[in-house]
Amino acid sequence: MDKVPFAIVGSEKEIEVDGKMVRGRKYPWGVIEVENEDHCDFVKLRQMLIRTHMEELREYTNTILYENYRSAKLESLGVVQDGSVFKEVNPLAKMEEERKVHEAKMKKMESEMMNVFQQKVQEKEAKLKQTEEELHSRHKEMKDTLEKQRLELEDKKKRLETAGRPITPDKSVRKKTFGFPK
Repeated sequence: MDKVPFAIVGSEKEIEVDGKMVRGRKYPWGVIEVENEDHCDFVKLRQMLIRTHMEELREYTNTILYENYRSAKLESLGVVQDGSVFKEVNPLAKMEEERKVHEAKMKKMESEMMNVFQQKVQEKEAKLKQTEEELHSRHKEMKDTLEKQRLELEDKKKRLETAGRPITPDKSVRKKTFGFPK
């Protein structure tokens, strides 16, 4: 494709160059050979067309050119054909139809994938919401338990303060004096 636009020289005549016959044109300043890549891009163009468009060339030859020739030949022989049996297929229309079918299929697949994705997202969101609710309930339970313990401690503190006794530790908790009285 880096050779586009192609520089093409055509000729039906064969001329002699260096002792061999080649297809080309003879000018006063020299000879242009059709199949010499230094003179002309005909070889590159021919290779590109054959390599990249061979199937289209075959389809066009078989469906249009051959069918037209066959129909004309049969008509010249006096054979009448039923047009509905041998309807011509336009390759471009066929390709366009196939493209539309492919696009519809792709859109259907895309919508199915989107539905699956949305369903999975909804499931994940529901699971996260449930987990969040569980965490909130656990947090509330722990907060309630902590508040209950705080209230119990405040109640004990008030009872001890109202009893008028100094707060002393239990005998079992007293410091050991190793047998010496204090």
